[in-house]
Amino acid sequence: MKRLAIGLILAVLTGQVWANDQTSSTTPATSQSATKPAVIYTSIDQILKVAPAGVVPVKAATWTEIKADVANAAMAEKVHGQRAKLKLIVQEVPHWDGWLIYSCADLPQGFPVRVFAHFRDEDKAKLGVLNKGDVVVVSGTFNAKTKIEMLWHVWGVSINLDNCDFSK
Repeated sequence: MKRLAIGLILAVLTGQVWANDQTSSTTPATSQSATKPAVIYTSIDQILKVAPAGVVPVKAATWTEIKADVANAAMAEKVHGQRAKLKLIVQEVPHWDGWLIYSCADLPQGFPVRVFAHFRDEDKAKLGVLNKGDVVVVSGTFNAKTKIEMLWHVWGVSINLDNCDFSK
């Protein structure tokens, strides 16, 4: 079961989106400005590709603060405010500054991707049906906390989504 879960997480994180997703990546978002084309991000790999070539390291051990700063500037410009639709494995449904679905996995490069999908308090009953290990599709809007950062003594990618919804 653990091998299946890791394989599923890696498939999603590297851009192998599930087969029956017919969402267009050019669907316009109502809150986007005319200068920022709407994109629905469906994988972590797609998010990391907004950084200039050569910035995202091949190995986690080679991250530097300047690489994170350059990648974060690109994410702020291209990703923040856009929509995400990510398939995740639920690792926890905690109340950390509001209710959220938390998921974490390591990319092949060796750095973790932590997803914090924030929900409204009125979604509490809906979230209550989730179990650790459930596979869900979470939709939400990237907020400014989406970035490369040193968290828990490790460089990694923190994906923060607001106004989320999910389906099993």
